[in-house]
Amino acid sequence: CTIRSGRQDVYVVGTDMDRDGNPMRRRGELFQGVMKAGESQTLKSTFGKLRYSYRLYNQSRSHGRIAADCRGNTIQLP
Repeated sequence: CTIRSGRQDVYVVGTDMDRDGNPMRRRGELFQGVMKAGESQTLKSTFGKLRYSYRLYNQSRSHGRIAADCRGNTIQLP
């Protein structure tokens, strides 16, 4: 799937999930870092499930542990 940032820079953590929706221990984090405004990051999930959290770069409040189906979908962040 693809994660796409919106109009602001965001700090993102994407974690691979197993079939039951639990974080995978071996692969763990697929991506962790800052995405510039309008930037996209493609992630490959083993079982098609992803959990992500993000924080707008200019704010301290984070939004986290959001589950998503990762089979060809685009996750649009604010």
